[in-house]
Amino acid sequence: MKLESKYNFLFFLTSIYLLLSLLIHVVTFFQIDMPWIDTSSWFLQLGVFLIWIPILNISIKKLNKAQKKEPYWRLFFKNIPKWMILISVIVTIYAVFNFYYTSAAFRERGFTQTVGKEILLEKNGEVEKSLSQDEQEKQKAYPIRSFSGHWIFFYTIAWLVLFRIRRLYKTKDGYDFSLT
Repeated sequence: MKLESKYNFLFFLTSIYLLLSLLIHVVTFFQIDMPWIDTSSWFLQLGVFLIWIPILNISIKKLNKAQKKEPYWRLFFKNIPKWMILISVIVTIYAVFNFYYTSAAFRERGFTQTVGKEILLEKNGEVEKSLSQDEQEKQKAYPIRSFSGHWIFFYTIAWLVLFRIRRLYKTKDGYDFSLT
C-alpha cells in the first residue's frame, strides 16, 4: 500500500473517530440510555494510539527529509493558517475546562459503586445513598464526558496535523508523500 493510500485512510479514520467523539460527548449532556458507549469507548481510547503513532511516523520522516537549516517542528509550524490556530486554542481550552469541570463534579457528587443490583453513591469513602435510575444515568455520564473531552482534543489535533501534512506536501502534480 502506497504511503498516500495509508495517509488517506488515516485521515478518513481520524475524521470518523473525531465525529464519534463529538457525538458521544454531546450525548452525555442529555439523559439518554447509552449502552453502546461502553463498548465503543475502548475503540476510541485505542484509536488515539492507532492514529498518533502513524502520524508521528509520517510527519517526522517527511519533515526530516525536507529539513535543511531548521528543525522539523519549526518547518511544520511555519505559515499555519489562522483558522487552525484558532481551532487548536479553542479545543485545548475546552479540553482543560472539561477536565476540571468533570473532576469537580466527581468531587462534589461522589462516585458510584455497584453492590449486587443496587448502585450506591459513595462520597468521601462513605456510602451516601442508593441512586434512582435517572440519577444513575446522570452519574454515568461524567466519566464518559471526561474521556470524550480528551478524545475530542486528541482527534481534533490529529485531524489538523494530517490536514497540515497534506498542505505541506502538495505539489503542482498532486501530492508527494514519498519519503525518498
